[in-house]
Amino acid sequence: MFFVILFGTIILTSLNDGIELVLKPLKDWYLWLIIIPLLCFCFRVYFSRYLVPSISKWFKSKRINQSSDKMSDIRDEIKNIQALSYNPQDYFIDNQVFCGLDKKKEPLYIPLKEWEEINKTVVGATRFGKGITFQIWIAQAIRRGECVFYVDPKGDKFIPKIMKAEAHKIGRRFVSLDLTGEGTGKWHPFKDGSIRDKKSRFETVMGLADKGTDADHYKALARDVMLDIFSQEDKKTTLENLYAQIKNISDPDKEKAASTLKSKLREWHLHAPLNPKTGKGFNVENSILNNAVVYIKGSMDDAIVRDATKAIIIEILQQIKSSNDQRKTHVSLYIDELRFLISKPIVDALATILGFNADIVTAYQSFGDLRTPDDRSLDGRAIEQAVKTNSQIKLIFGGTDKDTAEYVAELSGTLQKSIIKFERTEINALGAETWSSGRTMSDEEEAVISENTVLSLPSQVAVFFRPQHIAKITHVSFIPLETKIPGT
Repeated sequence: MFFVILFGTIILTSLNDGIELVLKPLKDWYLWLIIIPLLCFCFRVYFSRYLVPSISKWFKSKRINQSSDKMSDIRDEIKNIQALSYNPQDYFIDNQVFCGLDKKKEPLYIPLKEWEEINKTVVGATRFGKGITFQIWIAQAIRRGECVFYVDPKGDKFIPKIMKAEAHKIGRRFVSLDLTGEGTGKWHPFKDGSIRDKKSRFETVMGLADKGTDADHYKALARDVMLDIFSQEDKKTTLENLYAQIKNISDPDKEKAASTLKSKLREWHLHAPLNPKTGKGFNVENSILNNAVVYIKGSMDDAIVRDATKAIIIEILQQIKSSNDQRKTHVSLYIDELRFLISKPIVDALATILGFNADIVTAYQSFGDLRTPDDRSLDGRAIEQAVKTNSQIKLIFGGTDKDTAEYVAELSGTLQKSIIKFERTEINALGAETWSSGRTMSDEEEAVISENTVLSLPSQVAVFFRPQHIAKITHVSFIPLETKIPGT
């Protein structure tokens, strides 16, 4: 029994010593035993939820991918396309027409022979670059020795100064005709040209064309009256004489038919710029034959001036055709704000003028403008189609409406892009998303110049279209104005 008690005591003592030996370190390190597992757990959560997605994203960015394209995004387009500032004159060269700089800042040229055989049109909102484009093109035309007419119904501040400066540099005649009466120059609207041409101008601007209404009967009588008047070779067809003869009509039916004409002629007769003194006034034919540089200022608000501007455009077109055998130089006719000045003779000339060593350059704010011309008797859709078809060189700026942007995208054609259709991701137990190893690609068709690109174009940046060439983004810039122009 003694030995049992002794042995039990020894065992208990040893057990207590062992427990004490084990518990003593735990007393000193028990906090770490709690902290270390907790830290391990937190690290695992952080690693799985935050580091793993970042590592997955990094590996995705560094992997060797099959080549792929990207569909247009207007946010990227706005950031990537910016206007450029440069001097266009640095790029003018012989026998080539400079049209702007591309995205790589390389000059875009068209051979002169090709340029003169194509009509041009410029489309864009106000202050987006139409006037700047006209500056560049007109300056080069003057330097080439072409006869240039610029018809401006809104009164550009810079182009006439550039025209005058360029003309004086090479000793050419510059003519300024202000039909509003605010500046210099006067012109007889119906005095010059053949009887047929004068009568045609008169009927167009006075609205004597048949429209399929009851009024056509009286218009026919009015045309008959004017034919008699214009056929009198001994009478000059100045506004003063035309008005006097209309007032003296004795036939009651003809007098009734010409009543509206009499009222309009009186208004025209009272507008001083349309009534030069005998033997004076601007002469379109002489300007063409003498290879002049001509600036014509009109108005978009004054109905008389607007119609007179239409009349002088028609006379320019008529004289271009009639003088073709007498002149050796090319004639360029620039018409701004076409919506307010369009007429049937202009539409017809777009299809025929190139055969007379001349071309027409038009500008307007959108294709919607052409569908709603100032002259309501015209078919807007037909005008739009005629201008688009017969003006194969096009420069279309931003700031346009969605319809124009859609037209640009469609006209530019399409290309195939290899697009990433989708890529899979996986979500682990802790809610972290990681990229999987596979992705799906497909071929998609997109316009060479997308709608997003057109809608995001800043001022002075346009889409340039040329036959048999891919559409390009083009940058235009102001021509520096001479500080002192000779003759001013």
